[in-house]
Amino acid sequence: ENYLAETNAADATQAVYTNEPQVYGRLISQRRSTTTSWFHFDAIGSTRQLKNSAGTISDTRLYDAWGVPVSTSGSTVFPFGYVGVDGYYTDGSGRLYIRARHLIASLGAWLSKDPIFAATGDLTYVYVNGRPIVLVDPSGQQLWAPNPPQDWWRPQPDPVIESPLDNCGDSATCIFAMTSWPDPYHNARDELNWNGAALGLAYQCALKAGPAGHGVLVNAGVGRSDQIIRAIRREKCCQIALLGHRGGGDNPGGISSGGLGRVGRNIILPDTIAEFLLMHAFKSAGCKSCRIFLYGCNDNDISARRTRIRIARSTGCTVCGTTSTIILGEGNDFDPKTNQSLPKVECVAPSTPLIP
Repeated sequence: ENYLAETNAADATQAVYTNEPQVYGRLISQRRSTTTSWFHFDAIGSTRQLKNSAGTISDTRLYDAWGVPVSTSGSTVFPFGYVGVDGYYTDGSGRLYIRARHLIASLGAWLSKDPIFAATGDLTYVYVNGRPIVLVDPSGQQLWAPNPPQDWWRPQPDPVIESPLDNCGDSATCIFAMTSWPDPYHNARDELNWNGAALGLAYQCALKAGPAGHGVLVNAGVGRSDQIIRAIRREKCCQIALLGHRGGGDNPGGISSGGLGRVGRNIILPDTIAEFLLMHAFKSAGCKSCRIFLYGCNDNDISARRTRIRIARSTGCTVCGTTSTIILGEGNDFDPKTNQSLPKVECVAPSTPLIP
């Protein structure tokens, strides 16, 4: 879905664009008439400068967070300004065309409903849920985190080592055993191992919370993120723990249910839409803050930490994962009889909290 060229009403070519071979481009340069210009972008992907063939800056642009121009210089014609790297196209009326619909930057709102949320009536016109400095929407239908958390310009939060029980009792906790394999054998194995681990964690959390603490609920046999989201709203949980498959090298630090590799399994996290919906579920539950524990097998490496940082940024929640390699269930990691000292967790705080 990349822009390759621009023509006029007579079908004469006005400009030719060069993009990286990615889903939504990653614009590199344009050639208009006999002039070639190279794009340089800011952190969110908006055009900050154009340079000519001599490497001299010919044009500059500066936008506010929503895409309203703040300052401009130069006379080169180019439609890809605000989040231009992903193909946000400014038309002749000043509206931003983003593949599926138009955005009015001065309002921070779409001109038409979001097809994903139209059925529920939620957030149908809101652009990136009011978080334009951390999210983009290059399809006009699905949120993206524009940059991986290891990018140099993003300050890295310092992780904090905790026990999984440190916050028990502060708010209701929902524990999910992600067991949803397509075949009975693997489902039975996961139910034995992970449901038992979930019950062990719930037992110890309830003991820690004491009679005055909030409730701890176990949800077994969960296979999709929408089940988690409904449970958060129903049970008013501000803390959740997900016990599932890490997902292999293509999903480090994430959580999935069932299957191996991306085929035959459901990736629960990281997932842009799931993270967006989780944030709103926590808000709907009345949470002032939120905490997500991710317990997947063998999830102790730098890639897992980057995943936790990304989820924390997009959800507004503190996100935790184990600091040691674990095999859920098989080592009775949460069994109070065999493992009184639970595996420690490393937690990263969000750059923007759920309720600022």
